[in-house]
Amino acid sequence: MTRDEQPDFGETMQRIEELVERIESLPAADVRAAARELARALLDAHRMGLERLVQRLRAAGEAGAAILEEAASDACVGSLLLLHDLHPLAAEERVRRAISALEPALRGQGLAVELVELSGGRARLSLSGPAASPLARAAMARAVEAAVADAAPDLSALEIEGAPAPPGLVPATRLIEGARRL
Repeated sequence: MTRDEQPDFGETMQRIEELVERIESLPAADVRAAARELARALLDAHRMGLERLVQRLRAAGEAGAAILEEAASDACVGSLLLLHDLHPLAAEERVRRAISALEPALRGQGLAVELVELSGGRARLSLSGPAASPLARAAMARAVEAAVADAAPDLSALEIEGAPAPPGLVPATRLIEGARRL
């Protein structure tokens, strides 16, 4: 298999989830236990190898730290480093960088986002400023949420103050009544 033929990271993660579900549905408890033990052993081996790599990069000084940070910005590598608690950037720094990357788009809508608090795996952000429209404000809130989730998937919760509540379902009867009035 060539590099171009290999599945991407998202496909691989999806395949892992499918295999875990398949293993968990097996009727034999001893087979499930053996599969879980195999998975733990593989993860331990990967963690040990990644730890050694990270230690060597950190020992290499600024150049090594720069390489580690660049590698951690890759979705696949960053996820593996997070999985093993080896990511070079703290969650707060990753959230701040995600927000910073969105600043031009936010400013274009007359909005700003600030990290208010991050503790216990929970982040609280504040979305402020007048938006061109409620739809634009909601769209930017969703963009912020997606960027922060990508940058810090290890967060257990994210709250964005000043974000509009997601719209509820509009009953079909109300839509029909509105259309009749037109």
